[in-house]
Amino acid sequence: MGEKLAVLIFLLIFNISIMDLDSIKPKMKGYGLSTFSEILPDTFECEIIDIMKDIEPKRNLIIARLSKQNLENSGVVSGMSGSPVFINNKLIGAVAYAWEFQKEPICGITPIYEMLYPESFPKGRNLPIKNFTLPIALSNNLDKKAIELLKQIFPENIKPLFLPMGKSEKKDTEIKPSLGYAIGATFIDGDLKAAAIGTLTYINQDTIYAFGHPLFNFGELELPLVLGKIHCVMPAYDNSFKLFSPIKEIGLINYDYQTGIKGVLNKKGKKIPVRIKIRDNNKKEIFNYEIGYHYKLIPFFLPICLSSSYSSFLSQTLLNYTIKNRIKLRFSLKDREEEFIYEKITLSDEPKSWEIYDFYSDLKTILENPLEKVEIKDCEIESEILKEKKAVKIFEITLNKTILLSKDELKIKITFQDFQGKIFDKDFILKINLSPAQYSLFVGNPDEFYNLFPLKEEKSFNKILENIKKRKRGNLLKLAIYSQGEGIFLKDLGYSLPLSLRRLKKRSFSETSPFTIHYEKEEDFDYFITNSKILTLEVKEEK
Repeated sequence: MGEKLAVLIFLLIFNISIMDLDSIKPKMKGYGLSTFSEILPDTFECEIIDIMKDIEPKRNLIIARLSKQNLENSGVVSGMSGSPVFINNKLIGAVAYAWEFQKEPICGITPIYEMLYPESFPKGRNLPIKNFTLPIALSNNLDKKAIELLKQIFPENIKPLFLPMGKSEKKDTEIKPSLGYAIGATFIDGDLKAAAIGTLTYINQDTIYAFGHPLFNFGELELPLVLGKIHCVMPAYDNSFKLFSPIKEIGLINYDYQTGIKGVLNKKGKKIPVRIKIRDNNKKEIFNYEIGYHYKLIPFFLPICLSSSYSSFLSQTLLNYTIKNRIKLRFSLKDREEEFIYEKITLSDEPKSWEIYDFYSDLKTILENPLEKVEIKDCEIESEILKEKKAVKIFEITLNKTILLSKDELKIKITFQDFQGKIFDKDFILKINLSPAQYSLFVGNPDEFYNLFPLKEEKSFNKILENIKKRKRGNLLKLAIYSQGEGIFLKDLGYSLPLSLRRLKKRSFSETSPFTIHYEKEEDFDYFITNSKILTLEVKEEK
């Protein structure tokens, strides 16, 4: 405790000076600050091995060997990123990189000048070749799909290490952050907490610098900055790590760049409130979250909140169930606010059902649309869980005739079979007015239809929203009549499509389809439709 107190007195009394890179020489010895237990930082020792200059444009790396604080046993610890290192009481940089399965605690230190002037580096996502591990603390377990989605946020050379997080610790709220303290960049707060953890490197008035490497290299963003407690260091053969719990929010991270993160103390940024209500026949629960703001991150964070809510609500894995989702997004545009509501239906083990990746796709389409800048204000999701699999397949389609005159009525009888084997029919009458030619009739899942006939690239934001509603999966029955160019013939084989249609499925949205749609209808349906069928018709001239 005496050593920690001495470090804090030094930081409070002495104005920190920094050492330029050219003054750093091999075999120089110094010390660093990092929190290995509780809140206050401890000192570790370091010895400079060498300087790697120009590892990429305007980038250098200091190689050093660390010691003390059991680092000889644990190696460099995930969560030390940002730990300030001093020589002759002058700050030289931050511990930032290590390598898996090292036999010695050797690290890469990002020079402090490169952290303080991020505008000197490109703002694109051309990240250093160096790979590194980024510890991500989570308060709840996430399912496999949510973890896979979360991994996709990070560039290839950043390996997220998922660790447990404790609930917020009740500590003295007067604690002021300083160099070497454990901090977290909070992605999600509330009933799920998720934060990237690291160490505070430098403070200039209210501006902080940390990590010594990027989070996402997104440039400007808004994420809450939290002060944390370290429970212990867990030595491991591949990556030792710190176990972290948040204490209190202390500021805002507003810049993420190649050589670190930058933020402001005592400032709060935009957060998106998320409210999720889930009910079944026996109970109802409400989950609340707040997520950090960045248009590229929201499509990941929102579905992860939804996945976490399901994991908390469901005490066991249900094999046969249906979820009806009603999603409400409120967002602001340039000159107005708008509320967007749409529905989805999910089945437990149906590969075509709606899931978190589909929600991610919807959000990405909205936020990255090229027509209007969108700022999501809040989100509400209502989910009803039905403990039955409300799925049907189209068993058979019967037409009153396959050769028609131009003004004939087409009577369609669709025979469905549900999950329990029950068979039932649904009838439709279409009044057609078609020119003499050969046509195709599509019946089934609308998603299958839009795979064959991609929606056109829209020129208004409202049309984009309409298309998202059109693509809602499962709970609509799609009927369409279309014609095709000479030489193309469709067989009534469901998913087995001719080469012409397989090529069409691979076409970009901007290409012109060789098919012309003459009739479309979408019928509300209380079941998830698992397949589609295509039949041929012929219309002849009236005599």
